[in-house]
This record gives sequence, C-alpha cells and structure tokens, in this order.
Amino acid sequence: MKTKYPVDVDITSITEGFIRSKAVYDSLLLSDKLPQLYSLKTKFLIIYAIYPKLSRITCYPIKSTLIWKLKIVLTSSNAKIVSRIASFLKMYEIIHTTGISAQNEKYIVENYITGKNSWEQAIDLSLEINKIAEVEKCSIEIIE
Repeated sequence: MKTKYPVDVDITSITEGFIRSKAVYDSLLLSDKLPQLYSLKTKFLIIYAIYPKLSRITCYPIKSTLIWKLKIVLTSSNAKIVSRIASFLKMYEIIHTTGISAQNEKYIVENYITGKNSWEQAIDLSLEINKIAEVEKCSIEIIE
C-alpha cells in the first residue's frame, strides 16, 4: 500500500510508478540478445505513462529505494511557476518529471524524486508547494 499526503486528495495521475527488482525488470523489458548492464542487486524505478495515443515505460536504475512522487495541479502554466516549483526541488535528486500536461483547463506535472529522511519532510515539501498561488493541489506519495 502506498503512503500518500494528503490521503483524501485525488489528483488524476499521468503516470504510475513502481520499484522492482532486476529480475522483474529483465522479465518485462530485456531479451537474452541484449547485454546485461546491471547487477542482480540493482533496483529499478519503473514508470508507466499511458495516453490515448502513446504508452511508454521508462526505467531508471536507482540507488535509493525511498522515492517520492509529487503530483501538482496548477491553475496556469508559465516559466515563473515552473521556476518556483523547481526552487523547492533543488535539494532533491529529480529522477523523472512528466513536464506539464493540460487536462480540463488545469495543468498537471508529476515529479519522481529521491526522498529524504522522514515522511514529515515529504509532507512539509507538499505544504510549501501548496502555498504557491497558482498551485491548486499538491500531493505526495511514497513509491513502492
């Protein structure tokens, strides 16, 4: 089960992320004809993006298994907002970002980042981003 904050906020996802072993990664994506690039101990963040005209799977070898997914709904989209959000994320390793997608006159962006020491820090990050005027909702969850 995933841990989310706030638990009662439902933001439509652009992607779904999972952390899986190398064996699962191999079974999903690799042919025995391709070189083996990773050790058996490697874990992967696997991100599925499913759109009406495209399905994409992106895999990242990761060192930390503490990954947070930050989902943000914006009322408008411009470089200043992106810059403000980025200023909060500069203390984190950004593994993947979706870019900004328009949905029903709103804008959604998702960021997968390497988590920090505590879940309270994740909640604080979400609360700080929620203070940006153009942010309608911001939620965070732990990816497992």
